[in-house]
Amino acid sequence: MDKQFAKLLALIDYFADPNTAKQDQALSQSRALVAVNLFLVITQSASVPLLVVFWTHAENLLWIVGFSSAILLTHVITPFLLRYGFNLRLLQHFTLISLLIGTIGYSYFSRDGIIDVLPGNQLLILQAALTLFLLGLRSSAGWLAIIVITQFLTQLVYFQYSTANYSFFVFFDNITTFNVTILLLVLIEWSREKITRQRDTERERYRYLATHDALTDLANRSLFEERLNNAIKKSELDDSRVVLLYIDLDDFKPINDRWGHEVGDRVLKIIAARLISTTRSSDTVARLGGDEFAVLMPGLNRNTSVSQLSDAIHKRITQSIHLHGRNLSIGCSIGICSYPENAVNPKQLWQQADAAMYVAKKSEARWHIHSDESQTAT
Repeated sequence: MDKQFAKLLALIDYFADPNTAKQDQALSQSRALVAVNLFLVITQSASVPLLVVFWTHAENLLWIVGFSSAILLTHVITPFLLRYGFNLRLLQHFTLISLLIGTIGYSYFSRDGIIDVLPGNQLLILQAALTLFLLGLRSSAGWLAIIVITQFLTQLVYFQYSTANYSFFVFFDNITTFNVTILLLVLIEWSREKITRQRDTERERYRYLATHDALTDLANRSLFEERLNNAIKKSELDDSRVVLLYIDLDDFKPINDRWGHEVGDRVLKIIAARLISTTRSSDTVARLGGDEFAVLMPGLNRNTSVSQLSDAIHKRITQSIHLHGRNLSIGCSIGICSYPENAVNPKQLWQQADAAMYVAKKSEARWHIHSDESQTAT
């Protein structure tokens, strides 16, 4: 059974749009579109010979066979159009239009033929379900209205012209049953979309938490290292400069010990906001843990003054913090290293910036630049 299903899925995927392979929703829609058209090809191929054999109204036989063949042709060519890159959205509407025309046509040709019950019911319910799946709840409102109106009109035709004993109560019962079915389909699709949105939201939240610091919302070490690697690769292509600042706060522990972790966390958030406001949108600011931060500055010009950038960041960080009626003073030590002047790879850039930070802290300097001609700002 699994092998047969795998073969069927392989056949469907042969026609499914290859451009949607990495898009779950689009791939599902492509598969549904192909599966429905293949199903209709099979049923239509079987129905045409049956119509020729059993149709009792010779005057309508050519019309119904020609009409069925034309509808069959649309379902045959649709998977091939999708296979060769035709727009998925247009083919969705093309299939829905074909189904609707088929439903109306069969209802018209069958009203005095061999079928005494409305054949459009099943096709219209199928079309409603397909419409909801292919277009989604919001985009399918117009189509659903057309389907409901079509069902009402085809029922009305049968109520007026059918030779069967088609009472008003049967007419009302069919319309009510059909609309309740449509309503259930809408509720199912609404629930599915809601669950999908919740799942996507949760997935994005977990992805965000995996790459960001929970307290400050800054990038964490993992994301920072990823962006550092990308920045250095880009630097090799455009001959730009990458600067890494390793920042360690001074006098943070006394604040934490004296005023508590709540005040300490608030100070860290303020420092994070100050770093964001002092850097460019293209820069990455990260909290590495505790009271350690890092700033990645990619794409800098070779003539950019790193000392001026460092002075600006140091000045902003060390501004007095007014919190809960208290003025809190905090300092910082900054270690700086740049690529490619003073490092050959991301790991060495990290190490040199970290070492420069300890030089700055030991000498009680504002910052220290690691280079052949090391600079220290006291």
